[in-house]
Amino acid sequence: MSRTIGISGGIASGKSTVARMLGDLGAYVIDADAIGHDVLRREDVKQRIVSELGGEILDNAGEIDRKKVGAMVFASAQRLKALEAIVHPVILEQIQEEIRSAAARGGETIVLDAALLYESGLDKVCDGVIFVDADEERRNARGSDRGWTAEERTRRERRQMDIKEKREGADWVVSNSGSLKELESRVKNVWQQIMDHEN
Repeated sequence: MSRTIGISGGIASGKSTVARMLGDLGAYVIDADAIGHDVLRREDVKQRIVSELGGEILDNAGEIDRKKVGAMVFASAQRLKALEAIVHPVILEQIQEEIRSAAARGGETIVLDAALLYESGLDKVCDGVIFVDADEERRNARGSDRGWTAEERTRRERRQMDIKEKREGADWVVSNSGSLKELESRVKNVWQQIMDHEN
């Protein structure tokens, strides 16, 4: 029997790193961000977004420039809501289809790496949630690697569900404020708990 585990946490907390580690341990990882990238390349979705936000969001190749879109929608709650209304249903449909496909194979632990796990309602399809915890300093440093200031990361995070609520709603909390080796050890411990529960 398959089991779906969601990954939650604040922006730049290391959710994808934890998902990758779980994948190395044998989980089947569904990357919502990668699915989102694919969705933005769909012509029907692209046309709807351009109609909503304007042609200036396209790059020289005629593709959607995610940085331009991010700067635009995170400065406006109304535009963010409009974008989410276009892309979220398509992303959710593809994620749910991938979960069904993986579950049909049986015996796999499915890990769902989705930044907006709770906001999108995907937590409801999960049998458990791991919250990746990291201090502000480390998250600011990781955000800086993405080209964000601390203020930009905080502004984006305010558009999401409160981080304390995410933490309280999780079944496991994994600290990512130490070394990579320490994180690996903590992830293995959670994986073992998941395996013990399945057996």
